[in-house]
Amino acid sequence: MNIVMHDEIPKLTNIGMSQIRQSDESLFSKYDPPEIWRSIEIKDKTKSNIYSLGLIMWEISSNGTEPFLNRSDVQFAIINGDRELPIKGTPNKFIELYEKCWDNNPDNRPNCAKILEELKKVSPLDVYKIENPSDVQKSKPRTFVDTTCELDYAELLKSKQLKANFINHLSLNKGRNLDGFDFSPAKEFILHDNGNLKIDRVYMRSPTIFLPKSHDSPWIHLNNSSLFGNQEKDIGDSKDDDARIHVPVATVIYTCKSATNEFIEKIRTALNFSDKLEIKKNLRKVFNDYGNYVAKKVTLGGVITIRNWTRVTAESRSYLRCYIQWAILYGKGGASKIFEEVPLDRIPKLEASINMITVGDLYTWFKGIYERDHVDVISYEEVIPSYELLPDNLKNQIFKVMNFAPNEKSYISLIPNIPTDYDKQDILKWIIKRPPHQLHLSDWVQNKLQHGVILRQLGLGHGKYASFKFLREPRITEINKIIVSLIQPKTRQEAYLLENGIILTEEDGLELEKIPFAEYSSTLNHPLEDFKHLKDKYSKTIYCQVSFNAVKISFNLSDIKVLPDFSFAVNSALQSNSPFKNLCELFGNYYGHLLSRTFTLGGTLSKKYESLDIILPQKFVHEYDIADPQTPQNIKDKLKEWNDKFQDLDTSVFLNNSGDIIYRNKLEEWLIDLSENRRGDWNVVASEDWMPLYKIMKRTHKVIDEIFDDTYHVVCNGEESLSHESLSKDQTTKIIKFPESLFDDKYFIYGVVVMRNDNGNWEANPKISVRFDYPNNNGCAAYIYKNCDISLIKEDIKLLWFVLGSPKGFCSNMNRSVKVNYGEFDVDHTQPMVKLTSKKLTSNCVLITSIVSRKDTIFYTIKPRNWSTTTINIEIQEDLITSINNSEENVDDGYEEMGSDGEQDDYEEMGSGGKQDDYEEMGSGGQQDQEKVVLRWCIVDLDERGFIVGGGNMYPLSLFGDFLGEDNEIFDVVNTPIEPRFPPQMSLEDAIKQHTDPNGNTLEAWKTFVKHSRKGEIKADYWIGYYLQQDILKSKTLYEEDIEDVIQGEDTYIQAAMRYYQKAANSNHPEAQLRYGFGLYYGHGINMDKKEAARYFKLAAENNNPTAMYNLGAILLFGDNKKEKEDGEHWLIKAARLGQSKAIEICNQKNIKYCYP
Repeated sequence: MNIVMHDEIPKLTNIGMSQIRQSDESLFSKYDPPEIWRSIEIKDKTKSNIYSLGLIMWEISSNGTEPFLNRSDVQFAIINGDRELPIKGTPNKFIELYEKCWDNNPDNRPNCAKILEELKKVSPLDVYKIENPSDVQKSKPRTFVDTTCELDYAELLKSKQLKANFINHLSLNKGRNLDGFDFSPAKEFILHDNGNLKIDRVYMRSPTIFLPKSHDSPWIHLNNSSLFGNQEKDIGDSKDDDARIHVPVATVIYTCKSATNEFIEKIRTALNFSDKLEIKKNLRKVFNDYGNYVAKKVTLGGVITIRNWTRVTAESRSYLRCYIQWAILYGKGGASKIFEEVPLDRIPKLEASINMITVGDLYTWFKGIYERDHVDVISYEEVIPSYELLPDNLKNQIFKVMNFAPNEKSYISLIPNIPTDYDKQDILKWIIKRPPHQLHLSDWVQNKLQHGVILRQLGLGHGKYASFKFLREPRITEINKIIVSLIQPKTRQEAYLLENGIILTEEDGLELEKIPFAEYSSTLNHPLEDFKHLKDKYSKTIYCQVSFNAVKISFNLSDIKVLPDFSFAVNSALQSNSPFKNLCELFGNYYGHLLSRTFTLGGTLSKKYESLDIILPQKFVHEYDIADPQTPQNIKDKLKEWNDKFQDLDTSVFLNNSGDIIYRNKLEEWLIDLSENRRGDWNVVASEDWMPLYKIMKRTHKVIDEIFDDTYHVVCNGEESLSHESLSKDQTTKIIKFPESLFDDKYFIYGVVVMRNDNGNWEANPKISVRFDYPNNNGCAAYIYKNCDISLIKEDIKLLWFVLGSPKGFCSNMNRSVKVNYGEFDVDHTQPMVKLTSKKLTSNCVLITSIVSRKDTIFYTIKPRNWSTTTINIEIQEDLITSINNSEENVDDGYEEMGSDGEQDDYEEMGSGGKQDDYEEMGSGGQQDQEKVVLRWCIVDLDERGFIVGGGNMYPLSLFGDFLGEDNEIFDVVNTPIEPRFPPQMSLEDAIKQHTDPNGNTLEAWKTFVKHSRKGEIKADYWIGYYLQQDILKSKTLYEEDIEDVIQGEDTYIQAAMRYYQKAANSNHPEAQLRYGFGLYYGHGINMDKKEAARYFKLAAENNNPTAMYNLGAILLFGDNKKEKEDGEHWLIKAARLGQSKAIEICNQKNIKYCYP
């Protein structure tokens, strides 16, 4: 078993006999939990591993004594709950913990996190002191086991068969014959399959490389010294220039007391002939049938063969070393995959049990070997002649007839297909002998390059977790230069960059004071650097540095792939209702804000002078070649020169990257050590080619840019029920409370009063206007006016509202995708016509307005009169609300209502602390200009999205304003007619026809589906899912942007298709229910859930979908009870009657009558 630590969590791998377990061709181990012995299907392998960990913990406490040592009834003991007794001196908490781990019930076993937590509580002072083991048995009750466990004894008989299957699988009960430079199993069984089998795990043994050394062949010696040598082939003709890499996982020893009776009788019969030649002929046949040799001990594992080893170049061997090292680390669980898409064209062809094209294939092979997927015999550790199994009298007769003297030489470690003697080397030591730069690339990448950077006050930090992995190797450029510098930056920001080796250029497009998602001043108690205040602050600090630039590593975004955990975390934060805050925490605490795509590795000696009254006249920078033997002395001379020139600068001592003191006179030793002996310990000395980390996400970064583009979005919305009594007055007030605090109070809010018409649809009442006032982060007040004496007989009346604001505060994920153009201007009472400027206007756009005014006696009517693709002319009419002007009694200021139901307190809370002064400031213009009137407007293109979601309902955005309409359309100066994004003449039905027409316009059909989906039409959702699932637009690269419009985050097409299918399925679309259920059943684009799949099949079947009927019937037909089987027949009959061919086929096979009587 292997226990590895990852982020302080123990990980368990390869426990017990799992290394060689192949489906049913396996053996049980004393480390296996009782559920394996009972042949119960294991759903959670982690719980099985926890059981084995419990035994290992006991083994540790017993100084390495193997559990159940010398017990023959292990399987019965384990099933009955029998366990090893505690060892004197073991901490009691440790005993309690391993007893929980080996509990018979898997559900009672703790997880790794709990184990780690409990281990921290173990005290060496509180230990087990009971002297008499018999007391333990009396006082320590065993784990309860159901007495019905004896019913499982029959299952234990199966273990014998499993053992026999394992022996037969490896042909351990058969003799072997020479076949070239290998053995092949004989036809007949020479041993029984009930012998003594011993398996030792050698999982942690390093792989071995066998290199050809001489022409002396142990295989030829074996053949020449055998009773019946191989005379049919010239065994010496095979190649002797092949290298083999062995990856061992287990050794197997199999012994029997004697050979099979059949073999012995065949030998005895052959010896009964009188003619000597006939005896020899018969003996040869018997030994060929039963095998000339028996393998007593073999090693299992995997083999890679490399042909013509001596012709492999040094460069190819160098790359081979790297790839093998990476694959070993990955296979044993010590590292993640890197560079898996790198082709293996730089190394010799590898011959193995799978075809290897890329480094990823090599990873797969090693992982498979260590997880025992395709192990085989890779070497014969002990081989005996098969005549050794015979009784002495028969052996002596054979020797006499054959005139044969047995060879006393023992043949061990025969390596298949290696004809000559060989040089056997531990592959890891062989790799280290001549380590190339690429060998350290794995360490550099996983330790330094896969993590984002955080610019903290105390220096560069890195994200806790990796955000991506490398598919291909970065480019490595050797530099081998030493830069010696003496620099005094002008500002503290420049000083920070120099001190941390950050190289920024205009091409990076980064402003340190505007790093995305770095607006929180502190993360996990590590304060971020405040670049807003450092940019213009003067610096007097002087830096003296000796930087060894060894290699430069650079990569492109096409060389990397975003890790699923990072993608999921970012998209989860993005889909939350506080995306900005959550993304700030995510990048600041866990992944980092920035990414550098070019690194210089090496080491730096540095010294900083902060309190000297020295002004350097210039920058001093000198470059030296490390290959020049005079370089160390030249550097020391330069440092001494600066020391003499600037007397307060002490250049005799420095700090290296680890904080160790390095003296100037030891500089040469530092350089030699760093450049030759410690390449794996190189540090990043300079970073360049910077970008925000989130930009590595191909699709998600576009969504992030759209949301946080310094424009307003629909951050929240809501609905307020209005009572008939409140609207009986000419003015009423409603307090709007936002779900959570917004970023600030500089938002735009729009509202409309709606009621249901006779058809049950919502419609706006043009006779009622809404004005909002007293805004703050938590809400505002809504004033509702009637401009004439209208009668409201409808009972179902609501105030709908939505807010345009900064997404950096609360920003609901329900409607933020609604795209708007917006603005505001002061209303000039002398100008009734006003021109608005926008972009991409179409007849399907809606103009929505809101008046900000303290004039509660004026009713404003705003209407678009005409428009073009870039402008709208709107008319503003003012009507005096005479009823309000003449009668104070009809005014409802809302305060009485608020006081009666508790809203008064809420209203006070919304103003910062409830202070009156704050209320005065929050109005548009406050007390400065009570007569000022501001019109705020926004334009929504309904082709993009035509509804807003709130309160579990969808409301058309057209309720809030006015369509521009085709009747009011005018043409631009160049007489170019307006071209809407989607063809207005194509309906959803027309789009479906385009899809079914072989020559149809699938792009326009797709766009139409998207348009109607955004309007909330379920049928369009189904067709979007269908197009994505079938990849209909795949080859049309020009349509990529249109496709990505509907794909969220890093979803694949099939994942996005399942989201749309689910949406349509939940709205009772039968075909969507079928396809979503199919995806659930097979785990296509969504987690597999067969129970949920059956539920969706049933929904579709109830909607008369024949294929769904068949699927549901087929599932139920194999159900656990009679009722399910009857239901299955019912649905199959219904499907068959509708002509479903598969259902008809099953009905005929099962003799289910489906024809109508």
